[in-house]
Amino acid sequence: MEYRFVFCPAIGLCQKPFYGDSVQSKERAEGQLNIIANYTLHLQNENLMQDHSNVGYLEVFIDDDWEEVEEV
Repeated sequence: MEYRFVFCPAIGLCQKPFYGDSVQSKERAEGQLNIIANYTLHLQNENLMQDHSNVGYLEVFIDDDWEEVEEV
């Protein structure tokens, strides 16, 4: 299975989200998402980026389409 992360750093201001490259494991996609989220937090803490609500989630490629991974 292929997974990727989706990240929007500023809900309501973001024209389109950032899509990570597809990877072969859910854990790797989660790790990539955490890196992006932590870097965004660092930029905000250093006053290099305004603090906005953001959202990130994982998608899985099923039947020729990307679908959001539902947490259980």
